[in-house]
Amino acid sequence: MTDPSDLYRLEGSDGSQRGGLILQKKPSDHTFKKPLPSVFGLDKLAEKKRRESSQEPSTSSKIRPRAYRHPTDETPTHTGGVNRRAQRRLEDRLRHQRLDAQERRRRDKSRRSDRSDRSDRSERSDRSDRSDRSDRSERSD
Repeated sequence: MTDPSDLYRLEGSDGSQRGGLILQKKPSDHTFKKPLPSVFGLDKLAEKKRRESSQEPSTSSKIRPRAYRHPTDETPTHTGGVNRRAQRRLEDRLRHQRLDAQERRRRDKSRRSDRSDRSDRSERSDRSDRSDRSDRSERSD
């Protein structure tokens, strides 16, 4: 019988070929290669900007002074409030609202008193009816 390790081994299609998995690795070259100059000249432009920024004093955005709003002066002509005509309209509206509310309260109060009067009358009449009935029942006995 064959060796169990030979069971999983791939043989070549003919005897001259070597069997198995063939890994074709390229030799690794870990040496640093200097980048090529830019085709568009961007490296030269970046170097120029670096030189200019190093020559200028650094003005960072964090150091920039804060911009506070200055308070504006109030206009002396406008003293606040509303004109007389608008004030009069407002007072009239409020007066009418108060009068309407008072009138509603009076109306509700009179309705309540009318209801209570009617209910009192109906209770009295019920009592008198009952007493009449009881008298009748006693007579029939």
